[in-house]
Amino acid sequence: ALEAIPLFSDGENEPFQAYAVFEDITRQKEAEAALKESERRYLLAQIAGGVGIWDWHPKTEHLFWDRSCWVMLGEEPEDCILCYDDWRDRVHPDDIVRVEEEIGKDIAEDEGFSVEFRLRTANGDWSWINGRGRVVERDGDGQITRVMGTHTKIHERKLAELAFQAEHEALLSKNLELRLLAKVFTHAFEGIVIAGRDGTIVKVNEAACRISGYESHEMVGRNARMFLSGDQSDAFYAELWKSLRRNGSWSGEVWNRRKDGTKYCEAITIGAVLNQSGKTQHYVGWISDITAGKEQQRRLEFIANYDNLTGLPNRKLLGEKLSRALVDAKRHGQIVGVAYVDLDGFKEVNDSLGHDAGDTLLKVVAGRMKSCLRSNDTVARFGGDEFVVVLTSLREASGAIPMVERLLKATDIRGAFGRSESRVSASIGITFYHPSSGDEPDQLVRYADQAMYEAKLMGKNRYHVFDPVQDNALRDRHSMLRRIQTALDENEFVLYYQPKVNMRSGDVLGMEALIRWNHPEQGLLAPGSFLPGVESAPIGDKISDWVIEAALAQMSAWGKEGVWLPVSVNVSGHDLQREDFVGRLRGLLEKYPDVPAGFLSLEVLETSAIGDMEHAGSVISACAAMGVDFALDDFGTGYSSLAHLRRLPARTLKIDRSFVHDMLVDADDLMILEGVMGLASAFRRQTIAEGVETVAHGEMLLDLGCDMAQGYAIARPMPAGEVKLWVAEWRPYRAWYERTPLSSKWIPVLVAAVYHRAWMCQALDGLMGKGAGHLPAYDLCRFGTWVRDDARALLQSDEEFSEISRMHRKVHELADGLIDRIDHVPGEKRQRQVDVFLRSSDQLLGYLRAVITREIYGHSEEQEIGYLNPQVSS
Repeated sequence: ALEAIPLFSDGENEPFQAYAVFEDITRQKEAEAALKESERRYLLAQIAGGVGIWDWHPKTEHLFWDRSCWVMLGEEPEDCILCYDDWRDRVHPDDIVRVEEEIGKDIAEDEGFSVEFRLRTANGDWSWINGRGRVVERDGDGQITRVMGTHTKIHERKLAELAFQAEHEALLSKNLELRLLAKVFTHAFEGIVIAGRDGTIVKVNEAACRISGYESHEMVGRNARMFLSGDQSDAFYAELWKSLRRNGSWSGEVWNRRKDGTKYCEAITIGAVLNQSGKTQHYVGWISDITAGKEQQRRLEFIANYDNLTGLPNRKLLGEKLSRALVDAKRHGQIVGVAYVDLDGFKEVNDSLGHDAGDTLLKVVAGRMKSCLRSNDTVARFGGDEFVVVLTSLREASGAIPMVERLLKATDIRGAFGRSESRVSASIGITFYHPSSGDEPDQLVRYADQAMYEAKLMGKNRYHVFDPVQDNALRDRHSMLRRIQTALDENEFVLYYQPKVNMRSGDVLGMEALIRWNHPEQGLLAPGSFLPGVESAPIGDKISDWVIEAALAQMSAWGKEGVWLPVSVNVSGHDLQREDFVGRLRGLLEKYPDVPAGFLSLEVLETSAIGDMEHAGSVISACAAMGVDFALDDFGTGYSSLAHLRRLPARTLKIDRSFVHDMLVDADDLMILEGVMGLASAFRRQTIAEGVETVAHGEMLLDLGCDMAQGYAIARPMPAGEVKLWVAEWRPYRAWYERTPLSSKWIPVLVAAVYHRAWMCQALDGLMGKGAGHLPAYDLCRFGTWVRDDARALLQSDEEFSEISRMHRKVHELADGLIDRIDHVPGEKRQRQVDVFLRSSDQLLGYLRAVITREIYGHSEEQEIGYLNPQVSS
């Protein structure tokens, strides 16, 4: 392709200098020619195979037959469209009632149908046809709007079948009829296979040889299992034989394998031939090759459901997927995100560089968006440069934001397509479906579209959230506040208690009080379903006072039973700004003089909008003067951790559960946790870890020097009535009790082990074909850095150092070698090699475990360190 553009003129409109742009479009032209040839072959294959495609629209009564449908009847029409009544008139009068009943029954049961009938040919004869079809479209009311399928000519096969079924014993005595049967057998267009009762092939005709690729002598004497492709299950064949034994016949479609190994689809009818005693003597199978029709049907389905340029789902398929996603979300109580993506700068690229460049850009963007989403999400091309993304299985709306940010990054393309200054980005609007909202798919797309325009108005290359549920919540806020006031008046709120313990000594340090709403219709509700947006309203102050008083009352009640347990309650940043907070707290404490001083502590979220820090600090100091301690909750998640430490005199820091939860597999979280503990030590604050969900979490915290914790591994929140029994029965895990903390010099070993586990997971993704990205060399990874710089000083001998270095090198060599050739390794062999890799990695972690065990226990014999167990990494 050539385009010449003049650059300079001699003043008389005659160019004397120009530049030309050449583009090699050989592959494009070759691809177009190949596509045309492929389509021609498909048509010829259909005609040769006696397979035609039809498309029926019940609402309009229009029925489309492709050329093959007409050719098999000996006709060459100018118009391939006929109406239903025209088709009905062509069906043999003896067949029409049966055909309509069978088609109607299968459509009503939402199943594909297969029916045999006779159609009138151009010369007035009748030709047997096998019609197959399936409903492919329904409207919003569930009414059928489109049915598609195939016609397969089975005339010769049907004649043979009727001949076999007719008076079998009479045929044996009539030479003329035997010759007729032999002629039909030999010259039938369909393949015919005769097999014994055990499935051993006795005789085949030429058509069966042509279809399968085998010669007659290669099939006779062998079992019919020789054709199996593995696409059908054992249960499928069990049902086939069951039908043969019960009905004496079976009809259906099977994918088999030819002699050259290629798979093909065939329509098969199998009938049992009985002897004079009425017992099965042989089986006769009539076979038609319908592969071409199947491939054409797949092509038609792709055209109907997918965008031809990008290969993404189109609007139609998007609507179906979104509808199914909403049904699943309602069933499982989940949230669905719908994002509308419009490309910024696409028009400029398309106008300046041409449609081919624009098409290439769309394909690149489509591929990048698809690659950054999860397998259960959907990205569809909505038209032009607009896409719609459906994000499923969300527990909360915030879970979609990281994926939307990845979409922004994937669509941010700079300096591409020959222009260094060109840039393409995206504006994204997102909305959410909540099971209670009742929004329809079209509504959600409109909401997301509106939000996308807001993102464009805000400057492009960004996202904007439109949440109709949130809008409804804002409109209904006053109603909700009134309902919460009723809940207070009706005493519907209760406190649950989660223990805080010293994992090393086993001492119970106290309880954290957590509010729940015992809703009369909805059951027990967590605070996240009713507290957001309430704390800044007057009712928020009442709830805060209620929680504090309820906790004091419970401590008093426990004390009367001989159980004295400190209790902490959560307060908001808004509470610390209340002018009357200290006075009201003093009044509540005076109501329960039997509660020991210092038994009540208050926890404030570090991420709360504290506002006036000086005032908040004075409130905390005033509370401390009354014996009430303060703790900073979820410490480390806010942006002002150091300022909070310096200006808020809280005695305790509660380490956020997110750092604790992932510290066994994320070395960054482990180092943040260690840093928080270092800050606490420097500022002389005590720490307590939230989110201890396993024994291994507790072990690592103890080795780091953090003794106090709470979490599901200790106990879940429980009603007040269960606390006394739990305290009496609580015992720390053996792995925790009186465990000696590691010295600080051994902390890098833990960090190195976690880094190795994270590296191993990345390598494992690569080995399983999920894409590992770039794996650092063994001496450049974080674990390798520790081995090189610090390991020798900690280990007892050069032999230990050499063994760890050898193991580490081996694991890297295994991973690198396997990933480089993973595409050429069969599945079963790949799994064996992955198992070798896992065992080598587990040996390395086990060796580290022995080293740490020796440091903790003084020996390395069979001691459990949960966070270094090989099973954790596997």
